[in-house]
Amino acid sequence: MVESIEHALILFAIATLVISYLIGSIPLTWLLVKIFKGKDLHEHGSGNVGASNVFATTKSLPLTIIGGLFDLTKGYLCMWIASLLGLPVYLQVLAGLGAILGHNYSIFLKFSGGRGVLTTVGVLFYFSPWVAVGAVVLALAFVPFHQLALGTIIAALSAVLVIFIFPGLFNYDNDMAFWYGIGTVLIFIIMITRRLLAKRTALSKDEPLWRVLLCRMLFDRDIPNREAWITQDRTKQVT
Repeated sequence: MVESIEHALILFAIATLVISYLIGSIPLTWLLVKIFKGKDLHEHGSGNVGASNVFATTKSLPLTIIGGLFDLTKGYLCMWIASLLGLPVYLQVLAGLGAILGHNYSIFLKFSGGRGVLTTVGVLFYFSPWVAVGAVVLALAFVPFHQLALGTIIAALSAVLVIFIFPGLFNYDNDMAFWYGIGTVLIFIIMITRRLLAKRTALSKDEPLWRVLLCRMLFDRDIPNREAWITQDRTKQVT
């Protein structure tokens, strides 16, 4: 009997992860730009399929807003559906993580994608609206210094500290406090891993590895020069 329950929980976990991953994988931003502008986001700007690159590539506010809202809501939506189905908290968190992974490594884009920032915000909003809003405000505070990428990392780390270390600030039961804390830690790891393991392009192939990794952490690109980075030929990926 116990073994049957364990098998059922494993199947539920796998199903939750796969379904949420597929939802997160839907590349609406890429589709919008491809359909309405005839461009492949992978070959323009930062090379990501996130909303920021939609605007950088097309200068279209409607496409940016539509794509951005979809990316923002799909993480929250996956967790909400899991909750609606009565799944336990850890499977709800798994659903949110699956959506982020789907956005970052979309099966429909040969396992490429964006950085998952907006999808992450949606998941954090499910954890706690106040934490999500606080993280966004903290990240945007770095915009005047042209350091949004660094601000995003700091905001994600702050969310970990607030939810994992100070769960008493929120109306969580013990189960929620534990799994939401684990969720924020995994979100941070996914964010760091997505940056550090990105493919190099021809522009950065001769840069020393330590410099590339440092630039990725600070600027979310391989070199300090932003203009050269976003105007390079992105069809030449070397690693």
